[in-house]
Amino acid sequence: MHFYARWSGNPNAETSDTKAFSFGSAAHALLLGDEAFERRHIVQPWMLANNRNEEHDGIAWTKTSKTAWLDHQSERKMRVISQSQYAEIKAMKAVLQNEPLVAQGILDGDAECSIIWQDEETGLWLKARPDVMPKAGWVVDFKTTHSAKPHKIANSVWDYRYDMQLALVAEGLAALGQEVPQHFALIFQEKSAPYAVTAQRIPVSAIEIGARSIRCALRRVADCIEKDDWPGYGEAPDVWVPEWVYNRAENTEAPAWVEALEHAE
Repeated sequence: MHFYARWSGNPNAETSDTKAFSFGSAAHALLLGDEAFERRHIVQPWMLANNRNEEHDGIAWTKTSKTAWLDHQSERKMRVISQSQYAEIKAMKAVLQNEPLVAQGILDGDAECSIIWQDEETGLWLKARPDVMPKAGWVVDFKTTHSAKPHKIANSVWDYRYDMQLALVAEGLAALGQEVPQHFALIFQEKSAPYAVTAQRIPVSAIEIGARSIRCALRRVADCIEKDDWPGYGEAPDVWVPEWVYNRAENTEAPAWVEALEHAE
């Protein structure tokens, strides 16, 4: 159900182009180069909040003119970021370039390229869009985050199934007869000063799990398409009561009405 709500094959698919998404997208693009940034992003030309009049670079910006400018950028499908966000992203880039793996060229490669192929088993058309096409022997993706603490980002790999994201790039390269890189990594960078960076290597064993999970997902999607049925969670099991909850109340007697419930079970 969640997949279908956002799938391009759904004519009523939801969109999620939020301010946070625009910031992350802009950070990715500026990291990959000014040209990649300028294709889809634009910095708003005023400094203050949208409902305040101001003059900037010789132009008098009013609430009406700001709204008109934003509407125009929306029609152009440009993602707008503020001047303060742009300054932050440039500061992030300066820190990122000093990360050892980045300095060694882990992010070298063509930007904004898609890998598109048809899955042989299910017939589904698939697309992977890595930040850069692998040239340095790495499949890598860049993530912005509130905290790049290693233990937190390790959990996020499985929360957001980044193993599947990286595996999908490798599968696409293999399907098109290209050489599959032997190394995989995720680079996390904090969105606020000091913009700390953690480069997380992903072992091949995790990529194997991701590849298997992709296969399960494709089979399920193919089945949903065939049946035109996109189920939700279904019936949930009874709530599990953790041991610490029992321990906290173990010396307290239950009221009589609870005992009656227990006998009814």
